[in-house]
Amino acid sequence: MKCQAFINNQCLSCDYLGFEYDYSKTAKIQELKKCFPSLKDDKFLGFLKNISPSGSRKKVKLAVGQNQTGEIEFGIYDSHQRFIKLEDCPLHDQKINDWLKKFKEILKNYQIMPYDLKTQKGEFKYIIINLNHLDELMVRVVFRSKESLDRIKKLVLNLDSDVKVFSFNIQPEHKAVLEGKEEIVLTAETHLMYELNSLKVFLGVRSFFQVNTEIAINLYQAVADFLAEKKITSMLDLYCGVGAFSLFSASFVEKITGVEISQDAIDSAKMSMKANQISNIDFMVLDVEKYLNNLTENFQVILCNPPRRGLGEKLTKTIVDLRPKYIIYSSCNVQTLAFDSNILLKEYEIESARIFDMFPYSKHFETLMIFKKIK
Repeated sequence: MKCQAFINNQCLSCDYLGFEYDYSKTAKIQELKKCFPSLKDDKFLGFLKNISPSGSRKKVKLAVGQNQTGEIEFGIYDSHQRFIKLEDCPLHDQKINDWLKKFKEILKNYQIMPYDLKTQKGEFKYIIINLNHLDELMVRVVFRSKESLDRIKKLVLNLDSDVKVFSFNIQPEHKAVLEGKEEIVLTAETHLMYELNSLKVFLGVRSFFQVNTEIAINLYQAVADFLAEKKITSMLDLYCGVGAFSLFSASFVEKITGVEISQDAIDSAKMSMKANQISNIDFMVLDVEKYLNNLTENFQVILCNPPRRGLGEKLTKTIVDLRPKYIIYSSCNVQTLAFDSNILLKEYEIESARIFDMFPYSKHFETLMIFKKIK
């Protein structure tokens, strides 16, 4: 895969881009085994699925800048706060890159000023794009204030029908925070629908979703297959987000409870439940730690999909004290997974571990590790 920004030493996010793709996979296996030296070969199931890295990202987050002629560009800032144009990233689905070019032409008619990190002037800070299986887009623009809102409202009226959801987010502070608390949806549609295998999964504007849809499907299905194989009857899904793990597993598990602090994510999860005529999941908006501290019922499986920071010592100990038969841990940060596993492995053993290459050519990867209670 050829990337001019990498060749020019401008974007080095893809640590292994100078090597063959198989080299990056080997490096990730070595990193996992370094973090888990006790992981037995028969418990490591390798990469579940090989992918084609080119065009694999269906979600992008880009900063906004401008060139010397004043034209808006999309890209990233380097460590020296220099703006790097990055509109043709080969990892992005080409439909996203093509749409960005069209959007730039439309922006010329609306006198939108990009935000400048050095002068702290301007309005347009970031753009976030999701692409579904129907080539439909959810577009979120992040601005410093509402000063440009009326112009953006007019702009939305001139967008093609492939933009199903468009929202305006306000982030007024000058700090490294992607989005603010206030979000205004400017389209009739408020959610983007994904068809994952035979399931309809809805995504709200403030909900998290994996960047690589193909790999995400395989991740969710791997959990569902395990639950079916073990004939699990009850599962607690912590940090459930829009509920994809639960939705995939609902056909095999009698009772599922999903816990997530984001109201938008739970609204999306409930919308998906209704669309798929699923009735055996209880999604609730709660802080995970507070929920666990008041939990009185037992679950055979506790599934955790925490942020990059991991569960942490206190929460991990709380989960261990609940004594589920299995703990399923999906992590995008193998270091925090290893830290938490130091606590888990006192009472659990590794049933299996898999790598899902959610972020090809980078050092990051998704690990699915299943822990079994030691009798």
